[in-house]
Amino acid sequence: MLPTRGSLVIIYWLAAAEPTPTPTPQYCKQTLTISDTGRGFDPATTGTGLTNMTDRLSAIDGYLDFDTAPGGGTRITAVIATPLQPASAVP
Repeated sequence: MLPTRGSLVIIYWLAAAEPTPTPTPQYCKQTLTISDTGRGFDPATTGTGLTNMTDRLSAIDGYLDFDTAPGGGTRITAVIATPLQPASAVP
């Protein structure tokens, strides 16, 4: 899973010094965490970017979580369910 355009725009807007995408496959779900060391933001003032990402993940039974504070960087985690693949089907 690659970072979405929306998450990359958010990282750019927050002036992240070192964005770090971290895909983590887990049993029956895929987790993508993107974190940065930028300026963060007040979570009470979320705009349409995070709302749109939350809506899109909800449409495929996923969810979005984020942790941020002004001056403290941002961590966004997207989680979606995935069917298990037999070991023989994985390249």
